[in-house]
Amino acid sequence: MAARATPADLADDVLAQAEAAGTRYIDLQFTDVMGAVKTVTIPADQLPDTIEHGTWFDGSSVESFARTAESDMYLVPDLETFRVEGFRFSRPVRSAIPIFLAGLRPRALHLAGELGDGVLLNWLSPDDVPTVRAEVEKGVAASGQQKHIEVACRVFVCVGGDREMAEQAARRYLAAYVTVPVYEQFHRWLGRGDLLAPMLAAWREGRRREAVQLVPEEVVRDLVLYGDVEDCRTRLERYHAAGVDTIIHSRVMDQHVRFDLRDICSWRLGAVERNSRS
Repeated sequence: MAARATPADLADDVLAQAEAAGTRYIDLQFTDVMGAVKTVTIPADQLPDTIEHGTWFDGSSVESFARTAESDMYLVPDLETFRVEGFRFSRPVRSAIPIFLAGLRPRALHLAGELGDGVLLNWLSPDDVPTVRAEVEKGVAASGQQKHIEVACRVFVCVGGDREMAEQAARRYLAAYVTVPVYEQFHRWLGRGDLLAPMLAAWREGRRREAVQLVPEEVVRDLVLYGDVEDCRTRLERYHAAGVDTIIHSRVMDQHVRFDLRDICSWRLGAVERNSRS
C-alpha cells in the first residue's frame, strides 16, 4: 500500500487551498461532551501558526471541559478534515492552465505526449528518464503538433542523518510501492524484473519484513536520494541533465531520520523546483 501523505504535505495542501480561495477566516470546530458543536474562529493569517502550535481557547466556556482555574486550552486542527465551503479561486486565471497526465508505461506516456502539456513521472532513476521521455515524444509526433512537453518527476529524498537508517526507511517505502502491480510492471519494463524478483516473491508469500530487507541496494540507490547534502544535490542535478524540467521533492519520513529540504534547495518545504529551461 502506498504511504499516506505526511503531516508536512497535508499542511502545505491546506495552506495552498486557503490561499487559492482567498480565505479570510477559519472556523475550527469540535464537540463538547454532550455532542454540541463548538467553533473557534481565527483569521486566515494565523493558520500556519495554528497548524504548528494549536490555538488557545477558553475551556471553561465549554460544557464539562475545564474549571475556570484550568481554562486555558489549545485546539490542534485535524488537517484531513479541512474544507473550503463554496470554494472558488479568488484571483482570475491569467493564462491557460497546463494539463499534466501521469504516466508509467508506453500507452499512458504516448497519451501524455499526444494530448497533454506535461507528463508527471514517479519512482524512476535519472538513467530511466531517456527511456520514458522517448515514449512521450512518440505521442507528440502522433499529435502532429510542434510542442514541448514539460517533464515533471517526483523524486524521493532522505537527506543526512544516519545513512543506514535512511536506507532502511527508503527500503520500506520501496517495498510498499513496488509491490503494487502497476509499479511492478513499470519496473519490469525498465529492466529491474530480475533484481526485484526475490523481494516480490517474499512479499506475495506474506514474508513482509524479509521482503523489505530484500529490496536490492542498487534499486534503493537508483530510486531514492539519500546520503549527505552534497551527494543528494549532485544526484538531483542528474535528473535535470537527463531531461526532467520540473522536480517535485517528496520526503521519505522515518521516526529516526530528521532532515530539512532547505539543506539541498532554497525553496520552501514542499515547493516545486523549476529548471530554468521550463
